[in-house]
Amino acid sequence: MHKEIETVITEIYGNRNKDFYVSCCYREMGFITGFLEDIKEMCQNVIISNLDGEPSVEIIFQLKDFVESNFEVKYSSILKISKLCRFYNMQHEFSVDNKDIDGLFPELDGLGDEAYTKQQFALEEVVCNYLQEKKYERLFYSDMSEVVPDIPMPPDSFFGKQMTVETALFRDAWNIAGDELLVKISDAVRFSADWARQARREERGLEFRYE
Repeated sequence: MHKEIETVITEIYGNRNKDFYVSCCYREMGFITGFLEDIKEMCQNVIISNLDGEPSVEIIFQLKDFVESNFEVKYSSILKISKLCRFYNMQHEFSVDNKDIDGLFPELDGLGDEAYTKQQFALEEVVCNYLQEKKYERLFYSDMSEVVPDIPMPPDSFFGKQMTVETALFRDAWNIAGDELLVKISDAVRFSADWARQARREERGLEFRYE
C-alpha cells in the first residue's frame, strides 16, 4: 500500500480526525473542468456526481454505442478521483443485450482497467495525462481491492464486510461526513490489531465517535 494512503487512513481512522475528513469532502475540485473541455467531443454524455459532501468525485463518460443490424454494444468509462489524497481510479465498461432465451440477466457486461475500444483508449490517454500533470496517481483494480486491516465495517454495509482501499478513499462507509454519525466504537479501541479484536466482540456494544 502506498505510504500516502496509509498516512491518510491513519489520520482518519487512527486519529479519528473528523474535521480533516469533512473538510476534504467539501473540497473544491474545479480543476476537473480542465480535461472535460478536451474530451467533450469524444463522449455522448458526461455525468458528474459527488461534488459536495463525499470523499470522491465520480465521472461517468458515456461513449458512442456500436450498432450493427440487431447487435448493439454500449460503452462507458468511470473515473473516480479521491478528495482525501492524490489518487484516482479509471475503469472501462461494456454491455450487450442478452438475447439468449435461457439467459438469467437482460444484459451481459464486463469491466476492467484496460480499454475495450479505441475511443475508450483515447479518452483514457487524455484523462490520465491531465491528472498526471496535476500530480495524481492512478490506482488499478488490484490496488482498489486491497484490504485495509484492523478497521471494522458497519454491520450490513452496502460496501461489503471488509474495509478496502477503495472504500477508505472513495466511499463514506461510516457516514462520517453525514448529518447522522453511524460510526460506533469506544475510546479504548485504537487503530491497531486490538481495534479489530475488540470490534469483533459485538456483545460489548463499542462506540466510535469523531469528536
